[in-house]
Amino acid sequence: MRRCLFPPVRPPLPRATAVVICATAVIATPAAAQVDLSGYWQRIRHEWEQPQGGPEIGDYSLYPLNEEALSRSHAYDPAIEEVQQQRQCWPHSIGYAMFSLAPMHIRHEENSIHFRVMANEAIRTVWMDGRPHPPEHALHTWYGFSTGAWEGDTLVVTTTHVKEGHVRRNGVPHSDLMTVTEYFTRHGEDLLTMVMVFDDPIYMTEPLVRHMTFRYDPDATMPEYPCEERELVELGGAQLIPHFLPGENPFLEGANVDFFSGEEVNVGEELRR
Repeated sequence: MRRCLFPPVRPPLPRATAVVICATAVIATPAAAQVDLSGYWQRIRHEWEQPQGGPEIGDYSLYPLNEEALSRSHAYDPAIEEVQQQRQCWPHSIGYAMFSLAPMHIRHEENSIHFRVMANEAIRTVWMDGRPHPPEHALHTWYGFSTGAWEGDTLVVTTTHVKEGHVRRNGVPHSDLMTVTEYFTRHGEDLLTMVMVFDDPIYMTEPLVRHMTFRYDPDATMPEYPCEERELVELGGAQLIPHFLPGENPFLEGANVDFFSGEEVNVGEELRR
């Protein structure tokens, strides 16, 4: 529901008058999109961003992770993405898919807005008709259940019912209880900003905020993203699930940035203490 904000007025308006004004403003709000976001959008990369492929394992800087999240991150072995057949074509969850380097396409319909990201064929529907979110134990999917509303010229999207996934490609997890709030704002003809707020009561000590900027590209195309599962790689004759026990992850050796303090620490040494 769109919030109704009152500008400061002196002397204050009588309560009955304020209610009438607010009701009038809500009634006058069109149901259709107030800003057209449709079209192809290319992500703008910045020089301070991580290189393609994601950050190094052990770099959890500025991520408010609790001890459980750090434990799972330290056990992560990137080989799991290659040797487990069922993982090779898994989509990225919403926690990561929207930050893909691939182009994004947005399409408006009467009661919904549709997002498609080429990488791993991420297709999302944002319902704009005021429907409620499903019950707590309803089906969870990679991109969850999303509803949207306009606050001024900003599209605000709330997503629940996501499958467990990751928010970075170095093992940082998110749970299936995470709620994601997104803010999409178009600036002129060419720029679109996206701010995402992740609220995860299982793995985060406070909400995580990330952002991305896109440039409008009317000439972009988006081919299909086929993915064929490959044969399972055998390690030592056994089909193992790659992982590292506490203190045994070789990727954590050396100086790494601590997850929230910003200080450089030797994570490998810390785990062995």
